[in-house]
Parts: sequence; structure tokens; C-alpha cells
Amino acid sequence: MLRGSPRLLLAAAVIALSGAACSGSVPAGAIDAERLACPEGSDCYDPPRAPGDGGMIAMNAGDFYFDSFEGEVAEGDIQIMLTNEATGTHNFVVAGANEGSDAKIEANGGGEADGVVNLFAGEYTFYCDIAGHRAAGMEGTLTVTPELTPVQQATGGSEAPTEG
Repeated sequence: MLRGSPRLLLAAAVIALSGAACSGSVPAGAIDAERLACPEGSDCYDPPRAPGDGGMIAMNAGDFYFDSFEGEVAEGDIQIMLTNEATGTHNFVVAGANEGSDAKIEANGGGEADGVVNLFAGEYTFYCDIAGHRAAGMEGTLTVTPELTPVQQATGGSEAPTEG
């Protein structure tokens, strides 16, 4: 029969079992591994981005319309070329574009601008965010597919150019 404090015996049993449970459960390399540090200014989170080349879109904008697209598009980085046929400034914004995309591609009257948006396959609304332009018809839908396909005409905006 064992003599001694029941608490002392219980504590010894817990320590013995803990040591047995931990031995061999951690790989030897993990104990010696160095911790990885986040790059300066990073919060250690890489937002999701669609892989791939994405393709290219050329688009004309005028007074309160986007004209038809030309080019090919697939998920990934999509090069956007915006030609402004009007005298005033217009821009191209894609709602829901992935982080790292150009937030706004803006061209002054008679000018051109380009930028890159990163998109997964799906349907996206694009628009001009200058006050009153979207409500006047400068909005449409861009369909992005997993594989490169010719771009279809924008929907939602005026189909016919107006005098600008």
C-alpha cells in the first residue's frame, strides 16, 4: 500500500501522463524552425486574386454612354484601355474588382487612359462614377469567363454614340 498525500500522488500521475503525451508528438524539425516574419508594412494576409493573363479590353466612352467592347477577356489581370470621345472627363470603375486592381481608370475629354483590374470568372457591373453619369446610362455588365473569349457588347448603357 502506498503512503503519502493523495494530492501529491495525483500531481505526480498528471505530470507523468503529460510528459508521455507530449513526447514524440512534435516533429523534431518544428522545434528548431525559425519563425517567419511578416514583410514590413504587411498584416500577413494576401487577398485572393484570380490567376491568369486575363486579356485586354478596349472601350470608348462618350457623353453618357459606353460603346461596345473590343478584345478578349478571361479571369485574371485584365488590361483596360479607355478612349474618351467626349469633351468632359469620364472613368471606368468595376464593382467588386479584387484588391490590387486600379480602382478607377479615368480619361480627360478627348484622351485615353489604361489600367488593370483583377477579376474572377463571373458577371461584374462597370460604371462611370462621376456625379450623375451612372444614372444617365453610363453603366453596363462585363462577363468574365475562366477561358479567353471575345468580349461581348456592354449592356445597360446607350448603344448609339451621341454628339459630344
